[in-house]
Amino acid sequence: MKQFLTPFLLLIFITSPSVAMQSKQYDLLKAIEDKNVTEVKKLLKEGVSPNTRTYSEGIPALIVAARSGHAEILELLLKNGARPDIATRDRRETALMIRSFSRNSRLVKILLDNKADPDRVDRSNETALIKAARARQFKNVQLLIEAGADPTIQDLTGKSALDYAVINRSRRIVSLLEKAGA
Repeated sequence: MKQFLTPFLLLIFITSPSVAMQSKQYDLLKAIEDKNVTEVKKLLKEGVSPNTRTYSEGIPALIVAARSGHAEILELLLKNGARPDIATRDRRETALMIRSFSRNSRLVKILLDNKADPDRVDRSNETALIKAARARQFKNVQLLIEAGADPTIQDLTGKSALDYAVINRSRRIVSLLEKAGA
């Protein structure tokens, strides 16, 4: 009987920490969704990985924070080791790509200041710059250009950020991209 219990108990002790950690990972993702800064700080201090992903879709915590638009949580994750270019599994979008087509340029700046790559491409070969130009987000285009984004990259349809700016008749963005070498 002792031989049976020993491996069984060992199995419980081996799996228990991982089960507990999975629960903590869920708690971190939930705290991010709830915009609960105090709980996010607590869980990160307890050692929960800032690179954890949702179980069902594999969405990284940084993407969850980017989608929620909460700057303080985004900064917390980055300061605690979240990879700035971690991407979704399905479309390979990064937090920078997701925030580039929104009006909140503060989050784009935070990501760029934390070394997010402005030239990363998603499955459609779109960069954050292409997304920002397509969405007519002048300030984000400006921030991305200042961070060294390549204005000549083309998506799978062969269009660059400049092409989208022309299509959208965004004269300010066209001018900015042309000055950047597009």
